[in-house]
Amino acid sequence: TYSPHEQSLDVEITQNTSPMVIPLFVSLVGQNGETQALVCDDLIKNSEGRSLLLLKSEKTRFRFKNLKEAPLLVLNED
Repeated sequence: TYSPHEQSLDVEITQNTSPMVIPLFVSLVGQNGETQALVCDDLIKNSEGRSLLLLKSEKTRFRFKNLKEAPLLVLNED
């Protein structure tokens, strides 16, 4: 859910099986089609410099910050 007041996007992902560690490549795209900067406390970079989030439990929440507009969340795109 995007909050214009807080300029943040909250994302909750639920695993329907017993929880496993699942890496997700992530990016945010603005309304103009340009990739937006990622600011998230849970974000990590792999050896190639790509941004990752790790699902570790049945429900995992992430908050992306400093977003002036509602972005499109892109997962696992090459």
